[in-house]
Amino acid sequence: MGNTINIENDKVHIWKTDDKYKDLLQFLNKLYKEGLLDRDVLSHSPSEYTAKLSTGKVGMSHTQGDDMSTQYKDYEYIGIAPIKGPFGDQLVKASPLARDFGTFAITSANEYPEATIRWIDYFFSKEGSIFFRYGVEGETFNYDDNGLPQYIEEDANLENVTPFPGGGAPQYITEYNSSAINSEAVQEAQKKFDPYLPEIIYGTPLFDEKTTKEVNQIRQDMDAYYNETSSQFINGDLSFDKWDEYVSTIENMGLERLEEIYQEAYDKNFKEQ
Repeated sequence: MGNTINIENDKVHIWKTDDKYKDLLQFLNKLYKEGLLDRDVLSHSPSEYTAKLSTGKVGMSHTQGDDMSTQYKDYEYIGIAPIKGPFGDQLVKASPLARDFGTFAITSANEYPEATIRWIDYFFSKEGSIFFRYGVEGETFNYDDNGLPQYIEEDANLENVTPFPGGGAPQYITEYNSSAINSEAVQEAQKKFDPYLPEIIYGTPLFDEKTTKEVNQIRQDMDAYYNETSSQFINGDLSFDKWDEYVSTIENMGLERLEEIYQEAYDKNFKEQ
């Protein structure tokens, strides 16, 4: 939902039904028809997508790490600035967090909760954060001339020594321990993005329990319908003659109420007094 909300002049607006969004879908549909958009873009699995990258069959893609310039360096992928749209839009999607915090839980069956907390806490130390993300020095990584850790091999078999490859774990991330994804190539690409970042990046609002249930109830159906219908507009399974019907359906699912809830949260937490 955060990716479909704009805030202009202190006004929250969910743009799922905007005419400009229709224009975007029509443009993507045109690319799809002309074979300029991957026919499987809406359905291929991560492994199938990776296979296309490895054979140079992807002209443009998006990733937050350095995969494109390292794993697929034979094809000379480079970072570029965001493409300008027909209305002069040239924006970068941004999150208030570079990465999610990650989570963990201790169950009632855990006989050593104190030791578990100490284990997790270790990953938030400098030494522990290096171990968590890079493994064992001399076995899975070495330090480069700048004192930054670097994997010895692309496939470092980290799963043998650390839970990092599983993702989602709480961890301490800094420039010092993120050289694997924050390489020189990534930093150069970021410079091309910086001029187009939003001036203010808002965090996701925290609602009380009652409001959270209401938001989730509206979004569950609305987001599913939005995602499915958008895909059908793009691949041609749904005619744009059905656009007004799509708009009406989204509105009837509680669009106005959802905007009202987010507006109240914005006014309470972010609006300048």
